[in-house]
Amino acid sequence: MVHYSHLDIGELILSTYWLLCAAISFEVIGTLLLPASNGFSKLLPSVAVTVSYIVSFYFLSLVVQKL
Repeated sequence: MVHYSHLDIGELILSTYWLLCAAISFEVIGTLLLPASNGFSKLLPSVAVTVSYIVSFYFLSLVVQKL
């Protein structure tokens, strides 16, 4: 079992919030790019949407691990 000091818990919570903010930001970017992909018929916006969602889910998985 890992024991955290008071300072470590605060840093852990702060880093978790930053990861959550990053996940939300990438999800919003991906959602905003959806109309530009034109139903996934345009390559570059479609790749950007896909990458944004993948990065968002990766950051979310890190947040869940830290809970």
